[in-house]
Amino acid sequence: MKVTLLELFSIVDGRLSTKMDDVYRILAHLTGYALFTHQLPSAMDIVKENKPQWFFEAEKEINGIKAKIGNDFKALVEFIKENQNTIYEIEPLKK
Repeated sequence: MKVTLLELFSIVDGRLSTKMDDVYRILAHLTGYALFTHQLPSAMDIVKENKPQWFFEAEKEINGIKAKIGNDFKALVEFIKENQNTIYEIEPLKK
């Protein structure tokens, strides 16, 4: 599944950078389950515990952007949209 850095920002950073539908879609793909709202925090914990390679890469990219422009959410989202919305290929987590 291909996703953008902006979509992954919500998963990696924890702040909602796109639609909630994106969060549901990504976490459902990663876990293999249709998730209810109350299950999202647990699914996020599972992703962070497993830390697949794409997670490290996206986290490094986001941290690099934060080092350049700061941690202001609105500025980060705008910068990613306009300058650095990398495409990542993510695979379901191994069970």
